[in-house]
Amino acid sequence: MRARVVWHGAAVEEFLAAVGWYEQQRLGLGADFSAACHAVVALIEDQPKAFRLVHGDVRRVLLRRFPYAIFYRYRESELFVIAVMHERRDPHRWQERR
Repeated sequence: MRARVVWHGAAVEEFLAAVGWYEQQRLGLGADFSAACHAVVALIEDQPKAFRLVHGDVRRVLLRRFPYAIFYRYRESELFVIAVMHERRDPHRWQERR
């Protein structure tokens, strides 16, 4: 059974900002970034416990083509996306999110 996905508001903002930035760099690149994120989230939905714990019960998945990571929690069939962050940003920014 697939997990239900819930996005933190800040994660949505980070995702949309990155899509916009990539689209400004090259037409269609924002769509590629969006597709890469959605593919990772689909993988997490199928195998939520397959990825490494990085802080308490928070797990991280790295995107292959882009220097971004998706941070999430998995509890009782709910997947909570906490952050969509560039790998060079302060990794502690998301740790206060609930």
